[in-house]
Amino acid sequence: MWDIPKEKGRYYIGVDTGEGLGQDYSAFQVLTEEGKQVAEFKSNKIKPFQYAELVNDMGIYYNKALLVVEKASAGHTIVDKLRNDYQYTNMYKYKEYDARGMAKKKVGFVTNGKTKPLMINTFVELFETNQICINSKDLLSEMKLFSFKDGKMEATAGNHDDLVMSMGMALVGIKSGVRYI
Repeated sequence: MWDIPKEKGRYYIGVDTGEGLGQDYSAFQVLTEEGKQVAEFKSNKIKPFQYAELVNDMGIYYNKALLVVEKASAGHTIVDKLRNDYQYTNMYKYKEYDARGMAKKKVGFVTNGKTKPLMINTFVELFETNQICINSKDLLSEMKLFSFKDGKMEATAGNHDDLVMSMGMALVGIKSGVRYI
């Protein structure tokens, strides 16, 4: 943590999820509405049920922050526990269309071939134009090892991009302009 919550401040938490099995990391970034990084977490040992509790606690601590939770992998468990066990309501929603083309909002963030480039390109733009303040040396290290190669945006072989992805999701929250509560 680099800063405690300010009264009436709005915060955004990007939540990347892992299974807690030692490979992929669970990571989150906490940002102010001005784009200042105030907290970070990363672990490859935390189980999804424990991570959901931690994310809930951090969300509450940072003035009921808007949570942008990746739905892949353990993300479904995290979203379910936040919504049903902790009744956390301030969560990012995306549109999904049914067979008849009717839009329905669902909680979470889906990383796919359309959303990932938008998210990463926004991150690059805000970083290169000094519109965000990064305090984490670990995040800066991951950013150096993140590549755009053969149409893919990901960490170079043998490295991780969980902090980069969680930062990107926090920025999606800020850019959305949404505040559900």
